[in-house]
Amino acid sequence: MNPRAVVIATGDELVRGERLETNGFFLARELFHAGFTLVRAVIVGDALDPLAEEVRRALPDADLVCISGGLGPTDDDLTRGAVAAALGVAVREDAAAAALVRRSLEARGRPYTPLQARQALLPDGCALVPNPTGTAPGFWCRRGRALLVALPGVPGELEAMWRGPVARVLAAECPERAPPGWKILRCFGLGESEVQRRVAAVCPEARPGEIGMCAEAWAVAVYLAGRYAACARDVRAALEPNVFGEDDDTLATVLVQALVRRGLTCAVAESLTGGGLGYALTSVPGASEVFRGGTIAYAEAEKVALGVSPEILAAHGAVSAATAEALAAAARRRHEAALGLATTGYAGPSGGTGADPAGTVYIAAATAAGCRVRRVWAAGGRAAVRQVAINYALAMGLGAVEEGFGLQPGM
Repeated sequence: MNPRAVVIATGDELVRGERLETNGFFLARELFHAGFTLVRAVIVGDALDPLAEEVRRALPDADLVCISGGLGPTDDDLTRGAVAAALGVAVREDAAAAALVRRSLEARGRPYTPLQARQALLPDGCALVPNPTGTAPGFWCRRGRALLVALPGVPGELEAMWRGPVARVLAAECPERAPPGWKILRCFGLGESEVQRRVAAVCPEARPGEIGMCAEAWAVAVYLAGRYAACARDVRAALEPNVFGEDDDTLATVLVQALVRRGLTCAVAESLTGGGLGYALTSVPGASEVFRGGTIAYAEAEKVALGVSPEILAAHGAVSAATAEALAAAARRRHEAALGLATTGYAGPSGGTGADPAGTVYIAAATAAGCRVRRVWAAGGRAAVRQVAINYALAMGLGAVEEGFGLQPGM
């Protein structure tokens, strides 16, 4: 059985819903790939006793306890005191931590004040976890079977520490971990129930826990565990041609990689997605090799400035197949790209017409051979509609690249 893990995130901004708790998402993914089973993830406000109680609750229940947040210099940074209370020890200044904090502050041109010195405090018996990108170090310790690791709440700092010093601690302290026995297939354009039907036809004797599914914005991930991981090829065949990748693949990463392999370039023109499509593409390492640029043409005047004919807008409206096609072609021309992608639609909750209600989206992919346009309707509010549009545009782009569709290398 894989070792068990508990994640505790602390911060009043989290319990009030003012900030999305992304560290738990990151840690859950990392723990899975590191061979841990995450049994619980909780959010606690900036209160000493409740945080200490969560630590006490986690220690006998887990092999690894990860705490994020509460290591800064202010009065509401209480993780050191809460861990000390849970362990029944004192908090003292650590010389190595003080030197690290001092160097980090000096590098930023800031003084080492008594307030900043709080970041050098560690519970007795805890070892320092260096912070390569921030001023607040973390710490770790053993208590019985449990390894406790406390990290800052700043996502970039936590991620750098996890992949660096924490990874080394885990390698030394938790060496007996099996890699995850899962295979993940990712598909787009099939409903979750249809995916379930096709998978069940291949794996009719699967028990709960052996096969799982997760759907979001028309993309469905199929998780195959144990004996069914070895059947991934058969399951994939049943889901084709809708499978776009496996394991950690995303539509954006697969499209960028396909463009790179073929020496092609891409540009975007976005209306309702407001830059989300360009963001998805440029979030992929290596995107600079293939992504030429993009335009957020939200207002009609901006669509005209990009190259959409006023006559098209007058005759068909900003949300139409004709306008989506014109936007994609204009993006391709403006940026001299092989592939142009465009989105326009009514994200809602207001807007829309009888024929095209709120949630209607037009997506286009243009190449030298012409343009393909699709009309889709999505429910779930603005964010959900926009994400469907982004995913659909990426899928259409990938389809154009894989089929050739008049794409010329070198553009």
